[in-house]
Amino acid sequence: MLWLWNFFLDRRQFSYVLIAVLVITGSFALTRMPKESFPTINIPDGIVVTTLPGASAEDMETLVTDKIENQISGISNIDTMTSNSGEGVSSITVQFNANADINQSIQDLRDAVAKAIPNIPSDATTPQVNKINFNDKPIQVISISGDLPPTEFSALGQTLSDDLTTIPGISSVSVAGVPLREVDVVVRKEALEQYGLRLVDVISAISASNAASPAGHISFDGVDYNVNFKGGIT
Repeated sequence: MLWLWNFFLDRRQFSYVLIAVLVITGSFALTRMPKESFPTINIPDGIVVTTLPGASAEDMETLVTDKIENQISGISNIDTMTSNSGEGVSSITVQFNANADINQSIQDLRDAVAKAIPNIPSDATTPQVNKINFNDKPIQVISISGDLPPTEFSALGQTLSDDLTTIPGISSVSVAGVPLREVDVVVRKEALEQYGLRLVDVISAISASNAASPAGHISFDGVDYNVNFKGGIT
């Protein structure tokens, strides 16, 4: 390496020109380098969420979480797997190796979860498998305020969401911070035991009465009309 140092020391003018060329070229390349405020980030993680209304955290762990984990554990390229079982909700986060094909890994995760569905209670919802995607995070937050009743304020937020969705280039709009209208149903345990019912039976009855269903069709003057039963809770 000594000869290289001597070469540049003996030819100082050439060295100065070479340094200037490198600085100018590097500065030009720096200005032309593409920069993004929100660069694409691919996280090799998948989340499996399952709900079972009325189930305790212990039941969710034994009846849902453990069953799904047993199937997921056989997938290749898994780095870590963590789970959380709460009141009526089971969440499993699977982190794959950094060099794994994330699309193929998520598909393997969906296949494994599908195999676990027959082993979980039929009252549970179909497990939802989602890939963590930071590119889907909101890039603009709009806040509204006003002296309106909660029902009117909720309607205003939904109207604004519908208007924003029609703008070209917007993929989705979500409304947050608006309290959902709900009705609390208090069930007495003694009454359930008296009629031989479970809490899920009450939930199913309320859900069935709040759904629309086809009721056949009628003919009038040679024209057929579909008849729908529109159930709803007000």
